[in-house]
Amino acid sequence: MDFQQLLINRRSIRRYTDEKIDPEHVKLILEAGLLSPTSKSSRAWQFVVVEDSDMLSRLADCKSAGAMPVAKCPLAVVVAVDTTSTDPWIEDGSVAASFMMLQAASL
Repeated sequence: MDFQQLLINRRSIRRYTDEKIDPEHVKLILEAGLLSPTSKSSRAWQFVVVEDSDMLSRLADCKSAGAMPVAKCPLAVVVAVDTTSTDPWIEDGSVAASFMMLQAASL
């Protein structure tokens, strides 16, 4: 699938199966985040893979709205950014998350 088709066909998923994600796919997803551009090459983010169902449920409760599907997914990647390392930390973390999302969609 070319990039244009990936953008057109990508959909947000809010219902998940119990199917485990291939570790090689997880590696590719994380590598996409690592390849994302950052302001001044700060690379102030860290990625934490969460597969524990109790922790996923706790993460779903971190926001008042919009995070509930995380409780039922098999895996989530937390994008943590050091806010003291770079001014555009929100943008850097968002770009990394977007790269990982697009990599996951392509798989």
